[in-house]
Amino acid sequence: FGIPDDCKFQDDIVELMADFQQLFLSGFVLAIYTGVHWPDRFQYIFSFTWPFPRGAFFLLLFAASGVVWGLLGLVPALRGFSLTSLNPAYTLPLVGTAVGAIFLLAWHVHTAFKHNSRSGFTAYIGSRLILVVFYAGYLVAKLANQNLSFHFHHYMVAFLAASLAEFNHPFSLMLLAI
Repeated sequence: FGIPDDCKFQDDIVELMADFQQLFLSGFVLAIYTGVHWPDRFQYIFSFTWPFPRGAFFLLLFAASGVVWGLLGLVPALRGFSLTSLNPAYTLPLVGTAVGAIFLLAWHVHTAFKHNSRSGFTAYIGSRLILVVFYAGYLVAKLANQNLSFHFHHYMVAFLAASLAEFNHPFSLMLLAI
């Protein structure tokens, strides 16, 4: 299939290493936010024992999701998708995605409220809001300087969504994998 159209071939080793550094650090931050460094959470995610081999499911979903997200760019009807110039043809996929995202967000917030003390819930919400405020800084910079080009990449949205996935439940496992 080759490199997707929206990707840029990296022939500069310094830029390539800067990208790897960003991925590496983002991965560590996400691991801390989702508790992967705790033995019970790690064991839940990477359990390969029967009757629930969640580790195999997680790794399969993790590997397949990258391929599937990349293949979506090959669908001619989705190539022109943009939130800045919304085409009515994208209404159904956009509504479906929004409903799924709202469900997962609400489920995680509800679960955090249900299973934490008041201070634990405040820490959960506050730590995630810090990430949102950090990435909102890009939008603030764009609004302050109209000469800047701004594109909120899908991986930023995925990172923010995955930061919610700290619970030992299939919904959190799927959200962390995709």
